Amino acid sequence: PPSPKEEFPFLFVKFYTSDCPNCDDFAPTWEALGEIVTDASMHMVDDFMEAKGMDNHHYSDEEYEQAVNVMAPVLVTRLD
Repeated sequence: PPSPKEEFPFLFVKFYTSDCPNCDDFAPTWEALGEIVTDASMHMVDDFMEAKGMDNHHYSDEEYEQAVNVMAPVLVTRLD
């Protein structure tokens, strides 16, 4: 499979350790970024499905989630 660097135009990697106060302080920002990316991707998938005249019965929840992940313009991940 392709590497994340090959798949995504932008890549945010959260380096985290539980004994780092700065990591703990910045955690809500990372969570917000992840939510924004997911919401944007869901809207992109929904818009695509609407444009094609499809409803959510065409895909299982797993297939929808995979489509959202494919449409994501950014990968946000965490490394502990």
